Amino acid sequence: MNKFLKAENMKIYWWIWIYGALTILGSSVGVMSGFGQFELFYAAAVENLDTTHPVVAHLGGMWATKNIAYIVAILAGFIFQKPMILATVFGMKFVNDTIDMFFIGPAHLDQDIMQILIGWLILGLPSALAAFHLIRRA
Repeated sequence: MNKFLKAENMKIYWWIWIYGALTILGSSVGVMSGFGQFELFYAAAVENLDTTHPVVAHLGGMWATKNIAYIVAILAGFIFQKPMILATVFGMKFVNDTIDMFFIGPAHLDQDIMQILIGWLILGLPSALAAFHLIRRA
């Protein structure tokens, strides 16, 4: 039993399992928020947001769909033990989070650079590290 828990015998490192589970939880919040519960993320930033407006509902649906795709792909990678599926998902997530945090977010929200950097260190950088390690394991 102990030989299976050693990192050199694992296709997917234990910390990637944990990070994947946290990503699934975070994406679940994104799904809920994208389907009209915007107050989960933007209550303080957006007052009197009309979530029934067609453009807002459409953008929320796109955001929710993206998060559903992350959840399905991560689960498939874990279930089938395919590092390349996970590497692709985490690589895409790294690009997406980096663009969201450093370009789109600051253009529309008044955020301090340290707040952006800390968020990127928690969400963006681990995605890149996971993708890198998974590519090496594939």
